[in-house]
Amino acid sequence: MDRIVRTAALTFAVLCPLLAAAAPAGIQFGSIRLRVTFEQTPVVTRSGGAAGGYSSGGVNFVNKRWLAVNVSFLPGVAPKAGSSKNADNTKGIQAVPGRWLDDVTMRVFVAFPVEHQRKSSGVYGLFEGKTVFWSVRLDGKRHLAQMFIPPQLLDRYAASTGGVSGRDLPLAHTDYRVMVEFTDSEGKLLGRSFSASGKTPLTAAFFDSIKSAPGAIVVTDGLLPRNRTPWAIHVPATFDYIKDDRTADRK
Repeated sequence: MDRIVRTAALTFAVLCPLLAAAAPAGIQFGSIRLRVTFEQTPVVTRSGGAAGGYSSGGVNFVNKRWLAVNVSFLPGVAPKAGSSKNADNTKGIQAVPGRWLDDVTMRVFVAFPVEHQRKSSGVYGLFEGKTVFWSVRLDGKRHLAQMFIPPQLLDRYAASTGGVSGRDLPLAHTDYRVMVEFTDSEGKLLGRSFSASGKTPLTAAFFDSIKSAPGAIVVTDGLLPRNRTPWAIHVPATFDYIKDDRTADRK
C-alpha cells in the first residue's frame, strides 16, 4: 500500500509540470509595436535578366506604393495583470519554454479619411484583413509580422480629390489610423495595440463606430497577409509561418 502511495505521489509530481506547461495561465502577446510605411513593389528579375514593365502601357497609379503595416510583438505569458491603461498590450512578457500556440489570428484594421472629409468632419472608411499563423512559439522574444494594402485599392478607396487641378492625391501615411489585435483559436484576445493618433488616443470603439455607421465604406480583406503579396518569398525565415486559409475563405 505504501508503495502504491509513493508511486502515485511520484506520478503526480512528474505530471504537474507537464500539466502546467500544457495550459499556462495568462498567455498574452505583449509589447506590440506598429509602424505604417509605404513600400515599392519588389522588383522581379526575368530570365533574360531585365526587370520592370513587360510592355508599354499599364495602369496609372496615384498611390504608386503599397501601404505596409509592420507589427512586432512578444508572445508568452504575462506574470501579472496589467493596469487598465495597458491591459491589452502589457509590457512584461515571459517565455514558456517548449510551448507553441497554434492557429493564432492577427487582425488589422486601417481607418482612412473619406474623400472630401480629410479636413472637415472626420468621416472614415475602413480596410480590414487577417493573417492566420500555423503556430507561434511562446518564447518571449520579438516576432515580426506584416500586412499590405495594394496600390490599386488605395487608389479606389483612399485617394482624395484636391488641389487646383482637381487631380486625385494620395493620402500621407500619417492620415491612416491602425489597430491590430491577436486572438487564439477560440477567439480569446491575446493582445491589442493602436498606431499613434495625436492628442486623442485610439480605442476599439473608434473602429467599431466606423463599421456600424450607415453607408460606411468597409473594405473586407483589403489588407493582404504577407504570403499573398510579392513579399511572400522575401526572407521567409524571418517570419512565423502563415497558414493558407484561402480554402476556408471560400466556404
